[in-house]
Amino acid sequence: MSQENVEVQKVVVTRVGCNGPPERSRNLGERLMVRFPSLYQRGAALAWLLLSPRSRLRRALLRRALLSGWAAFNRRDFTLMLVRYAPDVEFEFDPGQQALDLGGIFHGHKGILAGLGQLAEGLEMRFEPAYVLDLGDRGLALGFFHAQAPASGVQLEGEIAQLGTPREGLIVRDQSWYGWEKGLRAAGLDPDAIVLPKRGRAGQRAE
Repeated sequence: MSQENVEVQKVVVTRVGCNGPPERSRNLGERLMVRFPSLYQRGAALAWLLLSPRSRLRRALLRRALLSGWAAFNRRDFTLMLVRYAPDVEFEFDPGQQALDLGGIFHGHKGILAGLGQLAEGLEMRFEPAYVLDLGDRGLALGFFHAQAPASGVQLEGEIAQLGTPREGLIVRDQSWYGWEKGLRAAGLDPDAIVLPKRGRAGQRAE
């Protein structure tokens, strides 16, 4: 269930433009995350609890988490992705994604793997982050998707929004939509009241 009427003045927008080519393997921090997931959870929980949404450190950590998570999906490193999710996570695709044979809720790590496997099975898909919005109790990622069907060569691209709800350092609910407006409204925000730096188009970096 989405939360209604989030106060716009409390929303912190951070640009997450990619610098350079995407990471093709785990960096040192990510290798440590996979090896010591409980330490990552404790650190993430403390950072979310103690740091103000407007602090530079929290904004940097949230930006890095989005870059890391979406890069992990792009190279199909699902093991790294799962470190950030609670065992009982609910992973929900917008019913509008039925066009890609998706929709509904997947439960737990096995559900995430099933959903992501289903998403990647028929399409070569990658995500490109643009912004992350800190709502205090949740984080909303906005970016672009690029997809191609290997069999037919049909290409798709557009906006994607992902809303994550954390608890004790791990994501307990993950929802996604095709379209920034859908994601903003689902998060309880008025799209016309959120000022984003110049929006980029699919395939281009936002400036």
